[in-house]
Amino acid sequence: MDESKNFHDRETLNIVWDEDAIKVLERGEVGFLAMTRDTWPYCVPVNYVFHDGDIYIHSSTEGKKLDIIEANPPVCFTILGTYEYLKGECTCVFESVIVYGKAWTIKDAGQKRKAYEALIAKYEPEGEYSLKDGCIEGSAIIVIEIDDVTAKKRVRTD
Repeated sequence: MDESKNFHDRETLNIVWDEDAIKVLERGEVGFLAMTRDTWPYCVPVNYVFHDGDIYIHSSTEGKKLDIIEANPPVCFTILGTYEYLKGECTCVFESVIVYGKAWTIKDAGQKRKAYEALIAKYEPEGEYSLKDGCIEGSAIIVIEIDDVTAKKRVRTD
């Protein structure tokens, strides 16, 4: 390990909200939805799609996640894009996006259908899956309206 390197070398850490950040949002497989109720945090991994400037998440129609969102809509949503630990250098290269916004469930069946179609297009791009009967009525879609974004990446310097 090169002892002359600063452990927290900010020169290789870029804070961005640009096309690269949007690509991380678009290609991410799993996001982490963080919420709070009273003073207790709650964070859960979810499948999602970034579509038309918002984030859409499939959910059951009841549970802790929906209870918390109904009581306290502000949320934080994190995606870790690429990640590689650099052995012997005590650092890593990565891309990450943190979104701050307000969440709620979509009530309109037509809007839910559009969200499901975007989710299916992302996770089933071969087109071999279609919505099952009762899916729209029997599940929930959470939408996050984005208020602010922080995106970071650390790139290789060699």
